Amino acid sequence: MKKKFEKILKGIFLSSISSLVASNEVQAISYNLSDIEENNIKKIEENKSSDNTPKYILKIHDDNTYLIAGHRSHRSHSSHRSHSSHRSSSSGSSYSSGSSSGSTYQGTTTTTTPQIYSLGDRAISTGISGKDVRDLANLLIKIEYITEIILTKDNSGNVTYCHNMSNAIKKFQRTNNLTVDGIAGSSTINTLRRYATNYTKPTATLRTAQKINLGDRILKKGMQGTDVTQLKNILIDKKHLSGTLAKGSTMFDVEIEKAVIKFQEKTGIDADGIVEVQTVYFLKK
Repeated sequence: MKKKFEKILKGIFLSSISSLVASNEVQAISYNLSDIEENNIKKIEENKSSDNTPKYILKIHDDNTYLIAGHRSHRSHSSHRSHSSHRSSSSGSSYSSGSSSGSTYQGTTTTTTPQIYSLGDRAISTGISGKDVRDLANLLIKIEYITEIILTKDNSGNVTYCHNMSNAIKKFQRTNNLTVDGIAGSSTINTLRRYATNYTKPTATLRTAQKINLGDRILKKGMQGTDVTQLKNILIDKKHLSGTLAKGSTMFDVEIEKAVIKFQEKTGIDADGIVEVQTVYFLKK
């Protein structure tokens, strides 16, 4: 039984050692289990005292279980009572009754510093956070496409490209004849930079005689004009705003903004209170 078991183990041992040696770059020494005699054991013990290369050891127990373990030999074992104390630092694996009992590895923990991107270094899409997203948000705030309060931040306090920012980018892309995908790529960013550089905040007053039709420009709270008057009258007609029909120039106030949001929600479009091409289209239907 012992001889037959040794023959089986020899096959398992050689195949196991091959994979272990390949993965750990360790030189293996082959021993014939059936030919080990007392003088061979003495030679092995002598070699162990002078050889510091990593070794793999096969130990057969009385109950026909076996152990395959690997460790690096030391010049002095005076501080160790048993080889079992090396198991926590060994680079090998132990097996019992032909099945794996797990491996123990030691390694070093490395930390990486998050890369800091400048606006334009990468395409910005939903879920991305960083300094470049903050810079993008600042441009959108400057041209009054979003406000600071709607921004989303991650656990580190970095601005995250959220749904609201994506909608603002889509509106900007649509207005400037860009591909409408909600992703701030190089083309969108470059156009946005030029637009923001030349952007001038609309004045609060507008001469009544100056006729501007609804749809000629994007409307938002704080703007004034005859197009705002048209907007207000449509909202009143559609029962989203109370009051009497207006004439001349009208200020886009909080009440009109609330009515626009209510209309957008009912229509199923982005409910942000900003009147752009899509909102105008449904208002005029």
